[in-house]
Amino acid sequence: MNNLISKELLSEILKIKVVELDTFSNDLHFNYFLILDHFTKRNDILNLDTLGIFCKEWCKAKKWSISSGWDIFSKRENIYIATVQNIDFKTNSFEASTELEAIIKATEWVKAQNETR
Repeated sequence: MNNLISKELLSEILKIKVVELDTFSNDLHFNYFLILDHFTKRNDILNLDTLGIFCKEWCKAKKWSISSGWDIFSKRENIYIATVQNIDFKTNSFEASTELEAIIKATEWVKAQNETR
């Protein structure tokens, strides 16, 4: 399955250096380096529902709010939307075929906004 999230964004959210990742079923499997007295390679599994929560929490820490859900106003079926907004009321919305994909698109946009500051 194609990865829903980049290694770079996952590294930023989890505050570790992700070196490999893959999605199986409803889980994200990833390898990362942990710095102790030397580099240690570890692996872990993250449920995709939890990933969505982590993305929203990361955005909140960056002073952005994400709301997400099924787009009832879309003329297309099974469209989900994630809308981000900051304290200055700057907003943007992202559509996808799953709620998690929309959340990740919104999180990527927030990351890009923070990099340009």
